[in-house]
Amino acid sequence: MGKICVVKSCPSGRKSQNKKNSSPQPLSYFQPTTPARLQNWKISLGIELKATDYICHLHFKEEQIKMYEKLYIKGELIIMPLGKKIPLPSILSISRFPTS
Repeated sequence: MGKICVVKSCPSGRKSQNKKNSSPQPLSYFQPTTPARLQNWKISLGIELKATDYICHLHFKEEQIKMYEKLYIKGELIIMPLGKKIPLPSILSISRFPTS
């Protein structure tokens, strides 16, 4: 079974919306990997959350997630999108509603 965002108001986890996802990149899902992160996400979302639950990237600010690599080739900046988004270590806060 695929990953589903635990946030009930999120359209990313609904089958009818997945096909209509307007995001140019595929969805990425994160789990609260530390007790502090789990507690902060519970508070931010206002829901009961388990360490095994998934939250999609739409609930995080862009600066909280590494989405691309910046490379300089012969002085020119090249931005390479990552296949999988990576949450930055400082990611603690989260939004109940998609931020994008």
